[in-house]
Amino acid sequence: MSKVLKFTAALKKEITGGYSVRCVELPAAISQGKTETDALSNIREAIELVLEELEARAQAQISWNWSLSQSKLPVLSWRDILKALKKEEFLKLLG
Repeated sequence: MSKVLKFTAALKKEITGGYSVRCVELPAAISQGKTETDALSNIREAIELVLEELEARAQAQISWNWSLSQSKLPVLSWRDILKALKKEEFLKLLG
């Protein structure tokens, strides 16, 4: 079962001609067209591209989190790193 997502397109007639359009819910999705129909068609494509990019980034984050959790390396907080730097232990590690 496919989920249908609905987005709001803000269409604006430009003084220089044509139309600009942006997706209210996805600020990165912006486009333009010579006619209203062209602009709306273009914003659909822009929305699809933004959603694909967001999905790819989410998958990369999941993959990165998984690989980090599977690694044998210790996970240090910024606080731990700062403590080590203050004690100059970190510099000794760098050689």
